[in-house]
Amino acid sequence: MRFMLSVGDALGRYNTNNFFADATVTSAGELDSLTSYSGMLAYQHWWDKSWCSSLVYGVAYADQPPFARTANQQTQSLHANLLWSPMSQTTIGLEYIYANRELVNGQNGELQRLQFSTRFNF
Repeated sequence: MRFMLSVGDALGRYNTNNFFADATVTSAGELDSLTSYSGMLAYQHWWDKSWCSSLVYGVAYADQPPFARTANQQTQSLHANLLWSPMSQTTIGLEYIYANRELVNGQNGELQRLQFSTRFNF
């Protein structure tokens, strides 16, 4: 089990891969830092020596000003995978990802992805 919680000013680009800005410019020309909140919960299960799965949920939110109508307000994602390591240096995986986001103006969208990966360690 793994988890992470983060709350603070000007953290948007650090804890969510630049999903939120660190600050906005006020009408007086001053920087106003944005408060962002994020969290992640992950569980990994080993089925045997060569097979494992992970289930991960993450969420992030920022206190955006109302005038930033096309800025990201919140996002969440769910990841589920199955990994096979037929030998110690090789891992082959399949992962399903579901994610959505909402803008300050209420528009939203979602992503669904199935991805395949292979990793060789030298």
